[in-house]
Amino acid sequence: MSEKKVKRERHPNYSDEETRLLVDLVLEQKHKIESKVSDASTWKGKNEAWETVALSFNARNPTLNVKRDSTNLKIKYESIKKALKKKVAKEKCDFYVTGGGSKVDVTYKDWEKKLWAILKLAICGLRSTFDCDDLPQASPATVIPVAGSSNIRDTEETALPISSPTKWDTWTPTSLRKRKFLVLRTQPRREMSKKDILNGKYEALADDRRKLIAIQLQIAQKEMEALRTRVAHEQEMQVLKKQKLLSEIKHGEEERKIRIELLKQQINNK
Repeated sequence: MSEKKVKRERHPNYSDEETRLLVDLVLEQKHKIESKVSDASTWKGKNEAWETVALSFNARNPTLNVKRDSTNLKIKYESIKKALKKKVAKEKCDFYVTGGGSKVDVTYKDWEKKLWAILKLAICGLRSTFDCDDLPQASPATVIPVAGSSNIRDTEETALPISSPTKWDTWTPTSLRKRKFLVLRTQPRREMSKKDILNGKYEALADDRRKLIAIQLQIAQKEMEALRTRVAHEQEMQVLKKQKLLSEIKHGEEERKIRIELLKQQINNK
């Protein structure tokens, strides 16, 4: 028989005071909880932040007989964000809807307004500065006046200078033949002679040769350092061998003297 599943204990629904307290505590840890980095240290920091939120929540919870753990608080926080995203999507859909009708007002609660301040970029994304339908919030610095348009403001800061002939009777095609702007003028390209090409190749070859000589000098310096280290090592080894030989001779003489004394004692004892 399969084991019976343990029924999860259901907590009471969150009150407005609990929801408001939860959002305030999450905002204190927003740099850890809303971090987009996904490495091991960041996840560990997020878990520690949720444990801190759980401790503070249970200590300041107006409903004293209800204890919420970090898992329960995290689930509630995700549901709050999900509801906020639905409201924002609903408001945006009603803003661009066609066919007439009255505008649907979407009301946000105070904790949702606080979350919107830190989740605006994650919910709506970056604003396009080139092709965007969000005209009411367009930046005035990016507005370019177009001839014949009456709904675009024509200011000295944003308007582009448009020069058009006013006397059309005296206008001729030669009026278009004006001097080019400085940024549009291009210097005539001078073709390189064979001598210039050879000089360029010679300079490039000389640069490569200088680089090769520098590399060879570095290699020679490394070899000299290695040779000096090897010679010093060999000299040190010779000194150690000489010390070892002298030590063996000394110990051999001492051993011989001790054997002679032992033989003398044996002879005297007989």
